[in-house]
Amino acid sequence: MTGAFFLMGSPAALAQANINTNPGAQQKSAPAPMQSLSEVADPTTTLVADPVKDVTGTPIGDVRSVKMTADLKVTAVDVTLRTQENTGKAVSIDASKFRFDPNNSVLETSLSLSQIQKLPAAQ
Repeated sequence: MTGAFFLMGSPAALAQANINTNPGAQQKSAPAPMQSLSEVADPTTTLVADPVKDVTGTPIGDVRSVKMTADLKVTAVDVTLRTQENTGKAVSIDASKFRFDPNNSVLETSLSLSQIQKLPAAQ
């Protein structure tokens, strides 16, 4: 028998021994965690036109603009709704109501669609 050998052990034991049992597999890095809007680099560029989802994960619109203070803190996000009842209406939502998913470039709000629809039109 020339050049043949076998490794014995459970996958966990092989992993602990740092033996790659699937050499063709690509190493994936962990996805980036959700971010508050204060953690987003260059929010006016990063967030504009990104999709927005309500608390249930349902797409409800797109970022129209980002409102910021003089010291570059995000205060609110204007969202153009694209729901059946409110297509085209823009509402302003407080920045604290959002988390940003950098892996998918999506803003998720803690508000329900019915809460969002009751907001006054953005100015």
